[in-house]
Amino acid sequence: MTDIVLMAVLGLIAGTISGFWTRIIKRKMIFESFGKWLQKKDESRLILYSTHNPWVYLMRCIFCFSVWCCFILDAFYIIDERPFWVYAIIGVFASLGVGNFIAEIICSTRSDE
Repeated sequence: MTDIVLMAVLGLIAGTISGFWTRIIKRKMIFESFGKWLQKKDESRLILYSTHNPWVYLMRCIFCFSVWCCFILDAFYIIDERPFWVYAIIGVFASLGVGNFIAEIICSTRSDE
């Protein structure tokens, strides 16, 4: 049972990381140059193929980044701790739920231009 709670805490951490990451690549922030580079990559792909670059979309979307961050953190936890498979599945869903909940709270309280 503690495995589920610990994986939910990993979801909390992943949601927070994704919120900070998507904020610091915005305009007037510390990684503004990386955000501009991502936008240029996306615009060049949009001109050539008329679709968005999926990797750029992953790096700029808080909900996409949160999900992949949850999966990575949970994979490391499962490999290291080896919880019972039922607890691992429930823990992954708990992690995704908490991560997206944190991302939703961040998106609703963030004042973007």
